Amino acid sequence: MSHMQKQITEKMRGWMVETRDAGTCCVPDHVVSVPHYLATGAHLEASDNEIFTDLCARLADYIEGRHILHIEVCEGYFARMSAPGYLDCTEWTCYMTLKDARAALREYDE
Repeated sequence: MSHMQKQITEKMRGWMVETRDAGTCCVPDHVVSVPHYLATGAHLEASDNEIFTDLCARLADYIEGRHILHIEVCEGYFARMSAPGYLDCTEWTCYMTLKDARAALREYDE
């Protein structure tokens, strides 16, 4: 992946979305903002009707899965590989530490 570059955000909040068909997908706050009234660790499920439905619609374009089981507000360093000037990129992943994010992206160099 020589044309791909490492991309790591500052520590921020975002979404950890658990899907039935694509596993766990992560979306940082600068892509889909986290409302101020939701605390880190907030866990939303279909029973949270209106909020959950709204979030599913807002996140749909940024996750692989189509059947969302639950959504959690997470905080950490979001990382991915990206090709500047192109649409190519890997999925975002969220790490608790900057060291972990860097280590995960180093695996793409191997």
